[in-house]
Amino acid sequence: MFKTPDQETVDRRLRRKEHYLLSKKHFVIDNFFSSNFHKPSNIDLITVSFNNPIIIEYQIKLFKKFLKGSFCHIICDNSNMEERAKQIKDVCVKNNITYIHCQPKKNPHGYADSHGIALNWIYKEVIQKRKNNFALLDHDMFPIKEFNIESYLEDTELAGRVDEISGIWYLWPGFSFFKYDLLKDKKINFRRYRKWYLFKVPRVDTGSANWYPLYSKYDMQKVNRVRFAGWNIVDNKPTTIEEAQGSFIQEKLVDYSVDKTWVHTICGAEWRDVKGKNQIIYKILDDILFDRY
Repeated sequence: MFKTPDQETVDRRLRRKEHYLLSKKHFVIDNFFSSNFHKPSNIDLITVSFNNPIIIEYQIKLFKKFLKGSFCHIICDNSNMEERAKQIKDVCVKNNITYIHCQPKKNPHGYADSHGIALNWIYKEVIQKRKNNFALLDHDMFPIKEFNIESYLEDTELAGRVDEISGIWYLWPGFSFFKYDLLKDKKINFRRYRKWYLFKVPRVDTGSANWYPLYSKYDMQKVNRVRFAGWNIVDNKPTTIEEAQGSFIQEKLVDYSVDKTWVHTICGAEWRDVKGKNQIIYKILDDILFDRY
């Protein structure tokens, strides 16, 4: 019997179609390399940006304010809107941060797949060429206190937020740190995990296909695991697992590391209407930047 889809499903299908059509319109923007790009550093911090120059500027400024250590910040732009991509590059040029325009040839099936395809391109075209230890960070992930970024990989080869679901575990690539030597001889794949390479597995996210070549052979207890918790930023109160479903996640929720070092604002690409939420977030980030807290 045919079941009429609910509004949430209809909206999700429309957004996926719009994303697919935009992503088919390939364009090229020249790269920009910062003054420290070719200087030695102990870790590359690679941000995957997508259609929002405002949060990229916040992230760049907060990295400069709070992060210590020997690192190179690289923006790899996966935007599918040319004007927004140009604006992100302008932000990078103004702040002397490397801008690399991602140019994967595959067309994605949704936002998560777009992220995975972009990460595979970045791994081949940036990470494997630099051969440096590296972190993969979402564009809406912000440090909010001072610390040494090298400390994450001080006594381990892997660090970040671990997702355990559907019988596997993996590092969520919005906040993950890697020793390059651990990965260099493996067939890395940042798309979604498929059982026996064929069958879709429910609920797994970007980066989970690395279960086969990497995580299934690695002791999870050796990972420097950073745990996150949720907060309803719009109503300024804790959230429950039951609440954190569907549109609530993008429209009201933020994640923060339990050591209160990072905040992840969620839906930085604004593919849902999060303008009200972002007004609150931008005010908080301004207060942090200008020591008004």
